[in-house]
Amino acid sequence: SDAQADIANIPEGSSTYVRSQDGSSLADEYINNGGTLTATGRKMPSGAAIELMSDTVQRLMTALHVMAEGGENAGSGIES
Repeated sequence: SDAQADIANIPEGSSTYVRSQDGSSLADEYINNGGTLTATGRKMPSGAAIELMSDTVQRLMTALHVMAEGGENAGSGIES
């Protein structure tokens, strides 16, 4: 098949990325083990996932800064 011919072009022991089937990431990493692609468990996150993490970190940093300056509740939704 065409897919098997494509795998033959990936050197033994080399890795490649395959578009994520479940949408949890942009792509999943696979390694060529004897002509069979085996998932490594590593993923390439999507831009949306990176933005979400960045926004979350920014909110946490702002809350920590406010708390360090003596503010209470700092908008974190966590009561002390």
